[in-house]
Amino acid sequence: MINLRPYQHKALAAIDAALSRGVRRQAVQMPTGAGKTVVFAELLRRRQHIGPALVLAHRDELVQQAVDKIGQVAPDLICGVVKAERNETGYAVTVASVQTLARQKRLDAIVNAGPYATVIADEA
Repeated sequence: MINLRPYQHKALAAIDAALSRGVRRQAVQMPTGAGKTVVFAELLRRRQHIGPALVLAHRDELVQQAVDKIGQVAPDLICGVVKAERNETGYAVTVASVQTLARQKRLDAIVNAGPYATVIADEA
């Protein structure tokens, strides 16, 4: 289990506050090394009761980092990976490579596995 830092708790509180005002599309900006992945992993843990989630990442390292951090923050959330030869949809969290989803067949598979209650674009 990872203990969040005070500024990470503040980021999550800001997300919740904006959501309560009806803001469904949000962007969170934090400096390098501040633990953005930990923040969104905690957000997924808190939101797991509302439905599956999709995390989009543009580099293979970020796909694996997301899977690893989600596993540390919320070990009960099972992650599937969609990239290259992997096509693991239908899990509580699907972490997908943006490059892989550029192919229509792979994008269709992700869309058909939804709907997703939460979608996170890492490094948007």
